[in-house]
Amino acid sequence: ERLPATLGVGIVALIIAVVVSIPLGIWSATKQNSSLDLVAAGAAVIGLSAGYSASEFVSFMLIMAVGFIISILLGATVGLASKSQMAATSITVPLMMILSFLPMLAMFNSTIEKIAKFCYTYQIKLFFSVMDSGIMDKLGIIVLAGSLVAAVTAFIIAYRRNGLE
Repeated sequence: ERLPATLGVGIVALIIAVVVSIPLGIWSATKQNSSLDLVAAGAAVIGLSAGYSASEFVSFMLIMAVGFIISILLGATVGLASKSQMAATSITVPLMMILSFLPMLAMFNSTIEKIAKFCYTYQIKLFFSVMDSGIMDKLGIIVLAGSLVAAVTAFIIAYRRNGLE
């Protein structure tokens, strides 16, 4: 019953990989040593060295991008909402440590795991552990999407209240 879903995800990922990689490769060849060329070359090295297939590599990069965007937005929101850089650091560092260590701590404690299931960092860890199957559970997608929406919303609210002083 999972085979059609897996094939569908694989085909879509392959199409996305081809649609993105061929134009990016052509652009990189014409604009050598530009910043995008260096990023594309670095991404290719990471993908090749990790042994990912094209679809796994695209999935890896998309999930990493979502995780980066959420983390950056959370940090920026705390920075906008704080009165000083010291206050922002005092909040951001513990917050990011908790978010970073939560997937690891969930492996050792079932109570923490029940809480961690609703955290985007835990869902990213789960996705990477089952990436070869290409199937991410519905809760993981909901948590990632909800975290992204919440981070964007919090950033917009903090920006409207405080702006970039």
